[in-house]
Amino acid sequence: MKRILYPILFTALLLTACSGQKAQETAKAPAAEEQTGQLAYGDISVEQARQLIEKNKDSDQFVILDTRTPQEFQQGHIPGATLLNIFDKDFAAKLDSLDKSKTFLVHCASGGRSRRAMQMMQSKGFDKVYHMYQGMRGWAAKGYETTR
Repeated sequence: MKRILYPILFTALLLTACSGQKAQETAKAPAAEEQTGQLAYGDISVEQARQLIEKNKDSDQFVILDTRTPQEFQQGHIPGATLLNIFDKDFAAKLDSLDKSKTFLVHCASGGRSRRAMQMMQSKGFDKVYHMYQGMRGWAAKGYETTR
C-alpha cells in the first residue's frame, strides 16, 4: 500500500508545485501592465511593449533599443527602433553616450542579449529600462508592424 501511496503523493505534490509557479508567472503580467509607467527596470511582454510604444509615440524621451546585429535589424525591426549591436566591441561605451534619464525599451531576437543589455544599463544608472522578454520573435508572432 505504501509503495503505491508514496509515488502518488509525490506526483501530486510535484504537480501542485509546478502549477503554482505557472500561476505566479501569469499573475505577474497584469501587474507589470498596470504599472508600466512606474517600474524602473523589468520584463514586459510583447503586448505591454506595444502599449508602451503607443503611449510614448510622440515623446522624445522614449527610445526603442534593438540589440541585434545589423543583419538581423535589416531583416525587419520595430518602426523607430535604434540599432545598438551588443556584440560591438564598443557597446558599453555607446551605452555611456545615451541619455540615462530617457525611458528605454530594449529587445533582441528572443530575449537573451537584451536581458544582458538591460542589466548593463541598470548597472550604469539608467532610470527606466524595460526588457521585451519575448523579443522580435514574439513581436512577429503577434503580427505587429515591422519595417526594413
